[in-house]
Formats: sequence, structure tokens, C-alpha cells
Amino acid sequence: GQSAKLQQSYSDFLPDYFSLTEKPPEEFCLSPDASTSSSSCLSSQSHISVDLMQKRGLVKAVNTAVDLIVAHFGTSRDPDVKAKLGNSWVSPNVGHLILKYLCPALRDLLQDGLKAYVLDLIIGQRRCQPWSVVEASTQLGPSTRVLHSLFSKASQFSELTNHNMRLNAFIFGLL
Repeated sequence: GQSAKLQQSYSDFLPDYFSLTEKPPEEFCLSPDASTSSSSCLSSQSHISVDLMQKRGLVKAVNTAVDLIVAHFGTSRDPDVKAKLGNSWVSPNVGHLILKYLCPALRDLLQDGLKAYVLDLIIGQRRCQPWSVVEASTQLGPSTRVLHSLFSKASQFSELTNHNMRLNAFIFGLL
């Protein structure tokens, strides 16, 4: 309430941090804001039940994956050896840890925040995928040039035949 008044009072001086181009796409189901009673995610539900154990499990899976990867790098103190431990060509174990633990954990975490479906003008209901988070987050802009380039490369490889494979490749590229 008070921040909205402040933003209205100083709208000439403060930049609009939430312009239309910066708002999340429709398929993203944002957590409800405590100050608002209606949200696009809440429109069909009068009460949201959050399974905290399930949410903790999502975070724990990411933490476990990170711990395993950090432990992999902790097998040596030599910087040259550590660099080799991070190269999946030289040390396939790091690739295994990323593909088996980190990628699924991040995919599940991203999927948890998405609506199940979004309406598409051409095909009707379209199932939301975590890859759509990557797609929306990497639109070409001054601060996203490198991410957009990585997204484009992951999108162009014909060997990456589904969204999960593209997401895995994108995560590998980020690492």
C-alpha cells in the first residue's frame, strides 16, 4: 500500500522497474503477494494450499546436487587438477553428477512455479515447460546477449530433440 503511494507520488522521478516488457509471461505462476487478494494464479481458486514439505524437497534436491558437485571438486587442491575436474570430457563424473542430480532438480524446481497449461491463440491449451522459463529469460537485450546466444545454440542443435535435453544443454552451457 505505502510503496504504491510512493511510486505514484514520485512517478516522474523513479523509473518504471515493472514495465510491460519486464513482467513475467502468462504461464509463470507467481507466488501470491501478501498485499493482494487476487492474482492470475488465484483467479480459479479461492484458497491456495502450499505443501511445504514438497517445496523443501525441491530445494533439498538442488542442495544435494550442489553438495555432490562441490565434493567432486574437493577431491583435489591443485588448481590445474580442479580445472580438469570441471571438464566433462576429461572427468565424465562431473557430467554424470550434473545430468543425474542437478539438471533434474533444477527442472523440477522450475516446473513447480509454472502453470500446468497456458492458452495459445493457435493451438489452444499448451503445456508449460521449464524450457519456456529459459526462452522468456533470454530474450535479446543489452544485458542478456550472452544468455540469448547460449539459448540460440541450444535451440539450433537437431540432436537436442526435446525440451528437457535443451534445458540440460543450457545448464551445461551456464556452468
